[in-house]
Amino acid sequence: MAQLDAATQLFIDKVAEDAFKNHDGERAALGYAKKLVNLGADPKRTITRALVGAATKELIKEGSMGVIRIYDILNDSYHKTWWDWEPETIWQSLVNDHGVDATRELKDLIMALQVIVTSDFAFEDWNVFEKVTCALNHNAVDFYIIQPPEMDEVAFSVAVLKHIRGETTAYEDEVLGYIAACAKTSGIVWLPPELYPARAQEFLDGLNNDLGLKEKVKSRKDDGSPAFKIQILQLKEIAEYVLGQKRD
Repeated sequence: MAQLDAATQLFIDKVAEDAFKNHDGERAALGYAKKLVNLGADPKRTITRALVGAATKELIKEGSMGVIRIYDILNDSYHKTWWDWEPETIWQSLVNDHGVDATRELKDLIMALQVIVTSDFAFEDWNVFEKVTCALNHNAVDFYIIQPPEMDEVAFSVAVLKHIRGETTAYEDEVLGYIAACAKTSGIVWLPPELYPARAQEFLDGLNNDLGLKEKVKSRKDDGSPAFKIQILQLKEIAEYVLGQKRD
């Protein structure tokens, strides 16, 4: 079995637990990610969005409650003590106090929030950032495959990280490079700093980015081309997705 870095092992231990220990296949995530960052492979979009299934009778219904609201409920109910709780303690507390029998997706989400509040791994390690992003967007987390997020999902993850951690924690180069690779794969040429880490654009420009189109999109200089209109539409949809998620 391939050796995992400490950051990934922490997240996997909390979320996957025994499932990972019983896995017999060779984990090829790192090599695949390098291909992605080097644009040597076109990632397949195999992520199925899965809404949180369990619900608090009053507050969490059919997965409609947003991530930030769930985070606030946990803090209001348990203050900061839940940050260091074992998973079983959290799940039992949710049952006892809120009538919630947490689904896998809700567990992944809460474990991702624990990673955010107790460590810098989501800012430092590309695969932890990826899995945290999956969880925050209510996608099923699978530690055995690469799950490149859509750029609206990346933008929302960045927004959640900013909301919880402020702007005091800087993203490491490998995470910025990963975000840039996802943007390149999605055909995005401009990463607005209000949606993405500012330095991610430097990495995107280093990936044979269309600098001419980027400048037009950045300055909103409409040249009447389909390429420009598509870029503006994509950014609008991303911004609307982030705003909608924040409101939930």
